[in-house]
Amino acid sequence: MSQIEELHRRIVSAMERIGTGVDALQNAAPTGAVQDDSLRAALDDERVANAQLEERLKTLKERHEQEVDAMRADMESLRSAPADHPENGALREQLAEATAKLEAVEAARAELADAKAALENQDEVETLRAENEQLRAAATKSQELEAENARLKSELADSERVAELSSELKMLRAERSSHGAAMSRLDDDLQRMRKANEQLRKSVDELRAASQNGLPDAELLNRATVAELEATRAAQATDAAEAHAVLARLEPLLSRAKLADGEVE
Repeated sequence: MSQIEELHRRIVSAMERIGTGVDALQNAAPTGAVQDDSLRAALDDERVANAQLEERLKTLKERHEQEVDAMRADMESLRSAPADHPENGALREQLAEATAKLEAVEAARAELADAKAALENQDEVETLRAENEQLRAAATKSQELEAENARLKSELADSERVAELSSELKMLRAERSSHGAAMSRLDDDLQRMRKANEQLRKSVDELRAASQNGLPDAELLNRATVAELEATRAAQATDAAEAHAVLARLEPLLSRAKLADGEVE
């Protein structure tokens, strides 16, 4: 009986240690206050303690089964004894004592079952802890992927903006080149018109002077006519150059407007 009580005391102590460990793990899991290394060390210690406790429980269970079998055999012997046996009173006392021991053994067996259930709960806590670590790792990986995705989107937007600016720069350069050619042509035509006007003014002055002295000769009239014709042509060329310069300035603007309309559509 003293051995059973000692085993019972050990089982109760082990169950209290297990319960304390389970409560500590359950309180530590949501807050995350304990570092991973210390948690792993605590889990390893709990695994060793659980293994030792399971081995003790197994040995204790075997001993209890042997004692229960022996007690049941004694009870059967007592029950089969004759009622008028001279030692009947003593046998009844032994039967009552054996019955009490059997009840104590059954209670110890129930406590063993509770201890085993506590061990199973401990294993479940460890499994949940491992799953929690996996979920944390997956969440961290997901955050890293989201950050990488945002960075790639930003780089893509910058690349598209650079392409737009490059295209606009090419259009501006083409516009400047076309506008420069048109302005150069306009300048040449203006110079031509100035020369033609000077020649025409000179011819007119000569004709005016000749008319004051008498009739002008045919050569002066021809030169005046040629100068007038050249001035007219120069004026027309200047008008054409001005129109070309205006068109050269408008063409890039029209191209941008068409491109914008195409993007909207």
